[in-house]
Amino acid sequence: MQRIVKDLPKTFEIIAGSCTHIGSIMCYREGIEKAVDYVASRENTFFIHLGDWIEAICTDDKRYNAPPDDLKNKEQVIPMKQAFDAVSLFKPIKDKIIVGLIGNHERKLSHVGNLVESIICHKELGLNIPYGTEVCRIILEHNGNPLFNIFAMHGRKILNSNAKDFEQREANKKAALKLYLQEQQADCSIMLCGHGHKIIICEPSKRLILVDGENGQRQRYLRGITSAGYIQPDQRWYAMCGSARKSRIDGYDDYAQCFEAADLGFVKIIVDNGEIVKLEPFLI
Repeated sequence: MQRIVKDLPKTFEIIAGSCTHIGSIMCYREGIEKAVDYVASRENTFFIHLGDWIEAICTDDKRYNAPPDDLKNKEQVIPMKQAFDAVSLFKPIKDKIIVGLIGNHERKLSHVGNLVESIICHKELGLNIPYGTEVCRIILEHNGNPLFNIFAMHGRKILNSNAKDFEQREANKKAALKLYLQEQQADCSIMLCGHGHKIIICEPSKRLILVDGENGQRQRYLRGITSAGYIQPDQRWYAMCGSARKSRIDGYDDYAQCFEAADLGFVKIIVDNGEIVKLEPFLI
């Protein structure tokens, strides 16, 4: 785990992305380029990568499936080449990336090396960005004064629900995401994870409470807190940060094609004058 301190303006955006899987035929490269262009072209817009930068599947992996003949010359099937390709793709915004995490795909190759730390995030070979391991705390400040904290991890959960109704399934996934993340860190206003290839966003609960006042009972709503210290779990933002890996393409047999359809996109964090305005999907 790493502690990352970043000084930012009081008004900014962050695109939190995960699971780009560069090197896979299923990688939606044009979508990644769209996100990079967005961050590069806008002032005070930054990026967090939550891991699985690359596909990182070798020929001795049971998930490996050789690309069709007509695609072999177009795809980087060697993990080290994929890592350098990731560097090339994200280079236009290297000065705007707050942190890069390792995902389970890169960790699968830990017996030969850490491609995220030693290439993608590396000072000389890569993007020269902070390496956050698989879990990190991001301490955001403005001119040295605290704004709020973000908890970020790649994660290990794929959220499913067997409810018969679509709305109930979505509600169950949100509840499961909150339960998964809320005990990870106590002082973070935003809690992020990747891995699940879905965009799921839970906003702070606007709970109505009654309190004592000079003229009797008063009512107010609990709202999200952006200061340091313990933050009640229901007063935080939670998000699973999507993917740039397609679910299926015609004519190709992929190890992940039986999973639920992936959300192609990331999550945008919008902050105005130091206050979290909202988190919303950033579709690619």
